[in-house]
Amino acid sequence: MSKPLILALVAIAALTIVPALIEGSYVNRWGKPPDLAGAAQRVGQFPREFGAWKFVADGDPLHPEVCRQLGIEGYLSRAYKDSGSGAVVRVLLMVGQSGPLLRHPPYICYANMANEQIGDMTKFQTAATTPPGEFNLLVYKQARSVTNDRFLVAYGLATDEVWKVPTMPRIEFGAAPLLYKVQLLAALDPSQSRADGEALIKQFADDFSAAFRDHLKAAEQKPAERSAT
Repeated sequence: MSKPLILALVAIAALTIVPALIEGSYVNRWGKPPDLAGAAQRVGQFPREFGAWKFVADGDPLHPEVCRQLGIEGYLSRAYKDSGSGAVVRVLLMVGQSGPLLRHPPYICYANMANEQIGDMTKFQTAATTPPGEFNLLVYKQARSVTNDRFLVAYGLATDEVWKVPTMPRIEFGAAPLLYKVQLLAALDPSQSRADGEALIKQFADDFSAAFRDHLKAAEQKPAERSAT
């Protein structure tokens, strides 16, 4: 067999096999990752208090069909209140299959609900991890609102303790065995500016990221402690 033909066959194999492996990860063709159930349990056990934030209410449950379409193995939906200022931030923390979760970015979901995006999507960092975490931030006006009813949404993706919002998330996370996804929502009253809302949601994201980091580390230490005894 000639060398050019061999090189051509290798190139074809690479173009065929690599995308197939990635796509296999998207749809769990190779079987359900063994740690998804454990990750779902960790999400459900996320602290109800951290920093100045305390749990005040559960959010609406996700419809089973939504969980199926998004490949969600486990999630929590909660509202937390700052014990000092009384500000409330809503959290939707999910874990599941990377492919389906990546196919539904929040900016598409909120636009599909007829909310009007105000301004461009921006990015901010949190300092709880090394490297720093990243979140995308959007501001919306509520659908069919006749007043200045606005809310902010920040979101990030992670396979470990560091939240990220890469430009090409499929390249970064497409082959990951599991993916965490978080959405943070804070409503603005008419007297508050966008800057007020950004300061609030960034503070919450900082505290949440630290709590998430500590929660994952504690979960990793427990199996090691059991095996040592």
